[in-house]
Amino acid sequence: MVNFMNKRDGHIHTPFCPHGTSDPLHAYVDKAEKSGFTDISFTEHAPLPAGFMDTTPAQDSGMNNSEMSAYFNALNEVKPNYPNMRIRSGLEVDFIQGFENQTSHLLEQVGPYLEDAILSVWIAFSRFCRWRAMWRVRAAWPANSLSSCRW
Repeated sequence: MVNFMNKRDGHIHTPFCPHGTSDPLHAYVDKAEKSGFTDISFTEHAPLPAGFMDTTPAQDSGMNNSEMSAYFNALNEVKPNYPNMRIRSGLEVDFIQGFENQTSHLLEQVGPYLEDAILSVWIAFSRFCRWRAMWRVRAAWPANSLSSCRW
C-alpha cells in the first residue's frame, strides 16, 4: 500500500555525476530532510556502453565504470546515519539502440546493488540521435539536423 503522506524524490544526482555538484552525499540527505522528504533515490548516470562515443563537448554523459564501486560504497556509508530517511541506491540508464547487450551486461553486474532505477528511453526529440551514421547528443547536433535524424 502506498503512503501518500510520504514525500519522495526519485531522481537525485551526486558528485559521481560528471556534470553534478561537488556537495557531499550527506548534504543532499540533510537538504531532503529539511524539505520534508522521507524517501529519496540517488540515480546517478550509469556508464555509457562500451563502443558508444559520447558526443557532448565535455564527454560527461555518464559515470566512469571505475567509479561504480565507490558510488555504491558511499551510498551504503551514508544510509545508517539517517534512520528516518529511506535512501535508495540507483542508476539512470540510457537505452541506446544497438547497445542492448552492453546495457544488459551492465545491469546484470550492478543489479544486486540497485534499489531503484530510471531507464531513459529516448524517442523522437531524444537525448541521443543517430545522425549521419553516428550517435549524437541532441545538444551537439548541427543546427539544421533535426529533420535528418533517423528514428
